[in-house]
Amino acid sequence: MDDPRATVKAGLVLGGRNRLVELIGRGGLGDVWLSDHTVIRKPAAIKLLPPEPSAEVAAGLRAWLRLIGVIDDRGLVALYDYGRGPGEGVFALMEYVRGPSLARVLADVGRLSPERAMATVAGVATVLGKVHGVGGVHGELRPDPILIRPEGTPVLTLFGLRRCYGPPYADLSTAGAGTRYRAPEQLADQPADVASDVWALGAVAYHCLAGRPPREGPDHGSPPPRPVDVPVSVWSIVESALAPRPADRPGPADLVATASELAG
Repeated sequence: MDDPRATVKAGLVLGGRNRLVELIGRGGLGDVWLSDHTVIRKPAAIKLLPPEPSAEVAAGLRAWLRLIGVIDDRGLVALYDYGRGPGEGVFALMEYVRGPSLARVLADVGRLSPERAMATVAGVATVLGKVHGVGGVHGELRPDPILIRPEGTPVLTLFGLRRCYGPPYADLSTAGAGTRYRAPEQLADQPADVASDVWALGAVAYHCLAGRPPREGPDHGSPPPRPVDVPVSVWSIVESALAPRPADRPGPADLVATASELAG
């Protein structure tokens, strides 16, 4: 079946009330459009997904969206609805976050202050703890899907859909920039878990503090030394999260407590 997203244009109305306004994001799995509700005139974001290849994948996708939908936290983009269209594709209606991605912020400013980096770590770790609490795992954490609200707090975009669809969308090979934030065990083809998310958050924190990811490719080399202007107390959090052995990494709750204290 042809991918119905290829014919999508501004003005298309999904679900009888959500009019597509403009394309605001494009990824390997689904495009994201800004939409306008035709009745209440409230902006939202719509992620257009490809047709599910099987009934099993469709059921898994619905179950995952239900799981994410029960998490009530401003650190996770709110999921409003999902449905069919265009064609046989699927759309997920979610909160529109007015703010850049962390990747864009880092591209613009290079590095964050230790206080701002720790506030970001604490915010992301808080919502990761809630995701883990309902039995979920992120598995794809990096600066791109972390948005920054106007007041400066981080928010995770919708995630985990690639795993629902399976290959080729869920290709976790060592190719691509995302491997720079993927835990060593994931690069060894082991499934992501809580400790993997902690490593990825440590990699994001490293990028915030040092101005670059801890690795430039899928290698397992040690990260470079601490920048001289980053306090040892802050750097120790990053080092612990990036521990090679999953058992040596802190849990999300520990990251929240320590990072919040250092954020001031």
